[in-house]
Amino acid sequence: MVDIAKNFLKIIIITLTGLFITWFLLRGYGLQREFTQIKHPLLEIPKPLLFSLGGFSEDKVSKYTVQAFLNLSKQSPQIIGTTRVFEAKDGTWVVAQKNEFNQNQRIKDLTWPEIRKIAIAQEINLTNLDDLISAGFAGPLALIIDEYAENQDRSLNAWIKKNKWDEKLFIISRHDGLLRDLRAINPNLLFSIGQAKLTQFLLLDTYSLEPLSRLRNDFILLDGRFAEKIKIKESTIVEVHRQKKFLIVEGINDKEIAQRLFSRGVDGVITESAEELVTILGQAL
Repeated sequence: MVDIAKNFLKIIIITLTGLFITWFLLRGYGLQREFTQIKHPLLEIPKPLLFSLGGFSEDKVSKYTVQAFLNLSKQSPQIIGTTRVFEAKDGTWVVAQKNEFNQNQRIKDLTWPEIRKIAIAQEINLTNLDDLISAGFAGPLALIIDEYAENQDRSLNAWIKKNKWDEKLFIISRHDGLLRDLRAINPNLLFSIGQAKLTQFLLLDTYSLEPLSRLRNDFILLDGRFAEKIKIKESTIVEVHRQKKFLIVEGINDKEIAQRLFSRGVDGVITESAEELVTILGQAL
């Protein structure tokens, strides 16, 4: 019985030693890798960036009107308009809050005229991307894609190409498939990947292993709750920057927290309180 226990212990020690040696070799290989960054005008904007959910308006209800987005252009160039978009049944890309529609009124099942009728009846303030173009909103704009359907990448890319917005957009999504497919047909866009994949990203992409090394995302999105409760390790920020990517933290509405993140090297935050945080942009440079 004692011999069995000893042999079992030896096997565990040998296995752990082998795993450590493998990890160490891969880590060394990963740290020697050279990374290139996609060339894009948005990357030239001074950091830190402030991603404003919706536009600038007098009240939260009006954040998704065309005028609210137009007001962004009057603020600092470091402010990026950020909105959730959904594809309607007729191919229109609708700017809306997900909770503005119930399960029986899914945007993808309605045409834009039908959506407008619901919005008027429920006093919902929303717009679509074409409205922003026609009104003269020049961007830049970060599009948050919450849902991903088949061929949605082609529909979105067609809209981008038609309006020549290749150099004015960020794409934020946690759907690896959407980001991968969009990258394949439009490499000029800038992409994010959600916080759920952060650890996997740092391990696999650093070591040039599949599948995330193929994704070539340009920046990483971290949940603000994670940032507040658990400090983002300095080594994580260093590694992200070594890979010529940048780090965005979402859900930051407190000025002190934003300042602390910027001082540690975070490249930008997503906020619902841009009017309050905008004053710290110059101080953080």
